Amino acid sequence: MFIAEYLVDRNARLAALRIGIPETYAGRYGLWLKKHPAVVAAVEHDLDEQDIRKLHKAIAAIQSQMNDCKTLLGLEEIE
Repeated sequence: MFIAEYLVDRNARLAALRIGIPETYAGRYGLWLKKHPAVVAAVEHDLDEQDIRKLHKAIAAIQSQMNDCKTLLGLEEIE
């Protein structure tokens, strides 16, 4: 999720906030994630705007399926 959000504006702190990292840690955690090999590779891949939209759509579908699984397992209150 961080990669998709980071590709929107290339701002690590804001991307971390958008994925739910608390504001207290967002700057530090965002900088750490920005250096992760998967993030570096994604940035080097140079996705265009349409690819980023597809990525966000795929992540939303995964999140929906995860929510369905949590409901089935009675875990909707647990994060």
